[in-house]
Amino acid sequence: MGIMGSYKAKGQIAMFPIESQGEGSVNFTGLDWNLKFVGKPEERNGKTFLKIENLKVKENGIEKCVVYLGNLLGSMTDTLNEFLVDNWKEFYREMNDSVYKSFALFVEDYIQNVFKAHPYEDFFK
Repeated sequence: MGIMGSYKAKGQIAMFPIESQGEGSVNFTGLDWNLKFVGKPEERNGKTFLKIENLKVKENGIEKCVVYLGNLLGSMTDTLNEFLVDNWKEFYREMNDSVYKSFALFVEDYIQNVFKAHPYEDFFK
């Protein structure tokens, strides 16, 4: 699973102060998360659809997280990205809340769209 998009960063990587923005990506391998939500029935056009509420995401583990942040420090971008790949566990721990919230929003939007497009009955044929 991966996420691509724009980022803004202010902080420190190793001993390098960072204040940067650009395009980036995060790719997860072996991501093990549980999703829990409440589905409320919603009638439309004579069919029952589910409206998703109270989505909760719980992380159980991850095998690897590969991050690429473009435009980090000019000519140092590739070197710093290699450092992030080599030290992904520490980076993931630091960024876990942000990644977790972004991923949860993405999953919630995706699930909402699936249940908006397909009646409840279609899932149990």
